[in-house]
Amino acid sequence: MGKEAMSRFGRAKSRILGAVFFFLGLLGASHLEARGGGGCVSEGSRVLTPGGTSYIETLKQGDSIWTWGSGGPYQASVQALFSHYSEEIVLLRTRKGSLLLTGEQLLMTRKGEFRRAAGLSPGKSLLFLQGNRLASSRIREIKSLPWNAPVYNLLVWPGGIFAAEFVLTHNKGCFLPEMLVLKADGQEVPISMVKPGDEVLSFEPEGEVLPTRVLEVLRKEAREYLELTTERTKLRVTRDHPFYVGNGKFRSAEFLRPGDLLWSWDGSSLSSQKLIQIQFVQAPSEVFHLRTDRPHTFFVCRVGVHNKGGSSGGGSRSSRSSSSRHTYPRTSSSKEGSPWIPVAAFLIMILIFVIILSSSRKSKSENLDHLYSPGQIAKKARKTRKLLQFLAGQDPGLSPEKLSEKARTTFLKLQECWEARDYGPMEPLMTKALHARHLAQLNSMRKNKEINRIEDLKVEAVDLVHIHYSENPAERFFTALITASAKDYYVDESTGAFLRGDRTPARFQEFWSFSFQEGSWLLSEIEQAGESDVLRDENFVEAFTQETLQRIYGEEAQQGEAGPWLSKKETLKETRTERLLNFLVQTDPLWNKEKMLQRAKEVFTSLYMARESGDPDKLPVEDLFPDLAGNLRAQMQEWKRQDLSMEMRNFCVRKVGLVLVENFKDPAKDSFTVRIDAHAQRILRKAAKVISQEPYVTPFQEYWSFGRLQGAWKLKEVLPPAKAQRLVSQENLDEESTPGQLQWYYRQERAV
Repeated sequence: MGKEAMSRFGRAKSRILGAVFFFLGLLGASHLEARGGGGCVSEGSRVLTPGGTSYIETLKQGDSIWTWGSGGPYQASVQALFSHYSEEIVLLRTRKGSLLLTGEQLLMTRKGEFRRAAGLSPGKSLLFLQGNRLASSRIREIKSLPWNAPVYNLLVWPGGIFAAEFVLTHNKGCFLPEMLVLKADGQEVPISMVKPGDEVLSFEPEGEVLPTRVLEVLRKEAREYLELTTERTKLRVTRDHPFYVGNGKFRSAEFLRPGDLLWSWDGSSLSSQKLIQIQFVQAPSEVFHLRTDRPHTFFVCRVGVHNKGGSSGGGSRSSRSSSSRHTYPRTSSSKEGSPWIPVAAFLIMILIFVIILSSSRKSKSENLDHLYSPGQIAKKARKTRKLLQFLAGQDPGLSPEKLSEKARTTFLKLQECWEARDYGPMEPLMTKALHARHLAQLNSMRKNKEINRIEDLKVEAVDLVHIHYSENPAERFFTALITASAKDYYVDESTGAFLRGDRTPARFQEFWSFSFQEGSWLLSEIEQAGESDVLRDENFVEAFTQETLQRIYGEEAQQGEAGPWLSKKETLKETRTERLLNFLVQTDPLWNKEKMLQRAKEVFTSLYMARESGDPDKLPVEDLFPDLAGNLRAQMQEWKRQDLSMEMRNFCVRKVGLVLVENFKDPAKDSFTVRIDAHAQRILRKAAKVISQEPYVTPFQEYWSFGRLQGAWKLKEVLPPAKAQRLVSQENLDEESTPGQLQWYYRQERAV
């Protein structure tokens, strides 16, 4: 049950727990000359200090200024002054005066709540520091002006807020070292391990998600921090850091309240998650913050936050993070050890750029227990049964009763062997590839000293929902949808103590596919109901035309249900890609769809298992492009040197779907891209100490590209989210076909 996405306990939303600090350092500060844009105010802007006002450009490290928190104003010190030249500036006028600043600068509009200057309009109120209290004033005029002159920003500690022309403006906050930053390639790494020059994922309040560059990693010592617990994660942060709360607004952590909505990256879009608990922790800690390029935002534990401001930097004498970056190269052409695999391989995944959806949209992690209704199943099951009954007249082995019984007995036997962690009896019942994948997962369970208990198992229904019957017996397969219920949980091998799972019966559905090999039906694939399009897939009998199939179906000719996890656009793209392959495989057997998908699953599993083992010698180098293999080995050796390890509990590949096919006249250029859905519970350790652990099995998604090398498909690149999303919309390529021919291929349900 725990192998091919069998566990039901991992259906909760993802929550990432932090644990201990990584590397130590101390932030120095100085004037930072810079290039590029950032959140800044103009030269000559007055900043409130205990001695009156000072022009921002005259301030230096160690100077005292006024900051503001929930308890009112208090003194803080300047840690650094940032400057750069800006070509444009925003003029903002109120009855109290005017302020010149860049559009990215955050201004306080309500207590603890900030908006970008560029997002403000006449009539909106700003908060001013007036003596020991706050006062408000409405904006009378706001407009953009050409500038081409210096602008400045401050690094203030503690508090992260200063008053420029008496208007309260925000510059930063910090996170504890183990908090995970989402990089542009989809990987998550502890903030203490991020380096200047790394690309992280950022967002615009208007909805665009895009990569941005880390300009500096800042460190400081804090005496206290807040621990924020949401529906999906846990964050440890200083009280002054601004979080994105939607509608263009950022709110300091100390002004957040249980029930507030924070916006985060769920792997496919920005979605809201509710803040559940806020805990004040009084303890010394090293804390980190990133200074990034535009749009000056990033994600921590996938939650959207604002950075300090500032701009592209050079000539800095301020302390930068010296931590090594522990990432994997993503492409075979990398010569710098650039990351290759989203953080699910190290920490957590996930990955892809799409539009902002409303907060009511469920994230991917909320759709793991999809159950089709009997009516939805019947649409396809009745057609399949009629077709099998017809075929059984010539081939008795296709009797629906025999196939259903085959699926049922194999299902029950597998549960028995899985719980016993003895897969010997399953070897003659399943394909070698699937058997090898399951063995790898069982070996991981043994290593972790875990047993998957499966109790009160009941098979409620076995519905035959797909048949693929070609003239070549080796290409025949059928699929059954199995509806069952069970108690499914994990215990410690030594003590028998409960670890996780469902100790009450839970219903689930899975698609079990069997292929015909050497005269027997062998289990070849298992898919979760929520991540399969089998009900949509068309039955296939090579000897029958579409008209013949329709006559056999009779009144059951209506198409079945598509899987709920894909959008209509993605479903259409996948269907078109499959139909193109129907023609390409006629002249080149390497374009066999089933073998391509199987190849992707095998490489995906072997790489993750090698990563979990921590042994560079276990890398499947024969499945990788050479440069990628070399970079990957070097990165694993670095992890080993630092005594870092990643445990992937309950790892499994849930589904692989085609995204893009590119067929060139030169076969060496051929490639295909797949979307891989998987799940695992990730636990990151340094030596024996847990640094980060997910409390539940968590789904993740990656996009991998394979190229042709030495007559086989080999992994060439793991795609960053932005590039992956572009490929979803990109047209397939067949260099020898015109656009019109491609469209004709897409309309054909089979090769003709």
